Amino acid sequence: MDIADIRNRIRDMVAQALPEDAHITDDDMLLMDVGFDSLDMLDLALEIDDVFSVKLPENTTSATVTINKLVEHVQKTSKAHQGG
Repeated sequence: MDIADIRNRIRDMVAQALPEDAHITDDDMLLMDVGFDSLDMLDLALEIDDVFSVKLPENTTSATVTINKLVEHVQKTSKAHQGG
C-alpha cells in the first residue's frame, strides 16, 4: 500500500468520527483542532491496527497528533515489517 492509499484510508477513518460538514486538514491536531476525545483516539488506534496491522505508540493520544503523523507512523512501521 503506498502513502496515498494510507493517507486516504486514515482520512476516511477520521471523517467517520466527525460531523458530515466538518472540514479537516492533514495538519489539524485531532484532539485540539478537530475535537476528538480520548475515546475517539482509542477507536482510531484500534481501527488502524485492524486495517494496517500497526500498533500506534501510547503518545498517539497526545494533543499534537495529526493525520500526517499517523500516516508517517503507519508507513514507517509497515516498511519495517516488510524489511524495507
